[in-house]
Amino acid sequence: MQECGSCTLCCKTCKIEEVNSSNGVYCSFCEPNVGCNIYDHRPEECKTFKCCYLQMNEVHPDLRPDKCGVVFEKINDTLILGSLDGKLKEMSDLIHRQIRSFGNEGISVMIQQFNPYKFICFYIKGAKKEDIIKALKDKKNDSTELY
Repeated sequence: MQECGSCTLCCKTCKIEEVNSSNGVYCSFCEPNVGCNIYDHRPEECKTFKCCYLQMNEVHPDLRPDKCGVVFEKINDTLILGSLDGKLKEMSDLIHRQIRSFGNEGISVMIQQFNPYKFICFYIKGAKKEDIIKALKDKKNDSTELY
């Protein structure tokens, strides 16, 4: 299993209502590249969150979210969600290889980027639109455009 190290990208890509954080903006309790200022008392949602990087036994170190610009998280057994850091201009070949690797395991990958007005999904492979919409609604992202 991997460790977060100085990665705090999930504090930017996850919306946590308990601390009033928004998608695409660092939580007010996060010190980017350092960690959480309320770590011992952080919300349950934060305690239980584990990105795919943390769950893999063997993974290229450049796939750590703060290095590659994407937080991959397992939504269910057939869908992985990748949340892009707003600073990421384009996905690297390494990220594309990771997406293909998930695909080879029969897992669909959806990439999201945030803007202030809507939730945009721009990479979907093999997943049914209905399953994606249900997964997003389960994550409280209900303004969805699929491309």
